[in-house]
Amino acid sequence: MAQPGKNWVTVARSRFPWEQEALDYVYGQFPAQDNYRAWANFEFIAEDGSINEVDLLIACPNGIFLTEIKSKPGVVSGDAMNWTWEHEGKRHTTENPLLLANRKCKRLKSLLCRQRAFNKEAQPYIEPLVFLSNPEVTSQLTSTAAFNVCLRDSEASKDSKVATPGIMSAIKRRECPGMKKFEESPVNRPMIRALAQAMEQAG
Repeated sequence: MAQPGKNWVTVARSRFPWEQEALDYVYGQFPAQDNYRAWANFEFIAEDGSINEVDLLIACPNGIFLTEIKSKPGVVSGDAMNWTWEHEGKRHTTENPLLLANRKCKRLKSLLCRQRAFNKEAQPYIEPLVFLSNPEVTSQLTSTAAFNVCLRDSEASKDSKVATPGIMSAIKRRECPGMKKFEESPVNRPMIRALAQAMEQAG
């Protein structure tokens, strides 16, 4: 399997082993092409003064994706606003992480568009993704609650004759509930280069 080279930047290794394992999972399948770029585990200060943590930002021909990693096991259910996690008899309700990821997308776009790299380039559209990375998670999310939410990709097997698209399918082919389909690639090489330059210029 081809491994990525300079197109993957790990700003800092995660202090959480489960989160780092999720990043390693994507890294291991990340295309080694110059039109695929990734930045893992970084922070930025938005215009409103908030400090924002980003687990993974990916720029590729199929989109620019800010990915929030959730590594809890168990069963997750809920609606577009709130999710409930159940594991070993315990229940925990939280805000749908896609909402936070979407807010980070807007803040990061605002920061990057202020950089010189985007003086003459079209502004990027950054989309949120949520990666439920634990192999033992079961998603019961339906309808809009499942939008932009990915598990691990699974291949067809004896038990399941159908392959299930996951995070890599979303990145490479936009195969994910709620993601708009395009006849042509929505992101070109100049946009990816500008994004990479803006990331450097923003520090």
